[in-house]
Amino acid sequence: MNKRNNLSLPRLIGFIVFHIIFTLPICLIMLALYFILGLMALIATSAPLIAIIDFMLAGVYSGSEFFLSITICGFGILLLIAVYLLMRPIRRLCRRYYIWNLRTWFRPR
Repeated sequence: MNKRNNLSLPRLIGFIVFHIIFTLPICLIMLALYFILGLMALIATSAPLIAIIDFMLAGVYSGSEFFLSITICGFGILLLIAVYLLMRPIRRLCRRYYIWNLRTWFRPR
């Protein structure tokens, strides 16, 4: 081991176990939340395209369906903006936590 870090084997095992028990599930939950919200926003944004494809395949025009798809598209755009604005600070917080954790476990003694 590096003399500067002075990391012993029990400390290294504790670091690895701590990350497996706490950090990994938190990061995976945040990543899953980010992907789910992003996919919901993309699906909602593509609603007018789906309505046009439905019109081309079925041949029946429904004005209310097209209006509803445009409304859903607006909600999808707002959701994309919200996901971006909410996940930026969460990503920054996770990065700061990671850096703090490395400094805590690997600081010179």
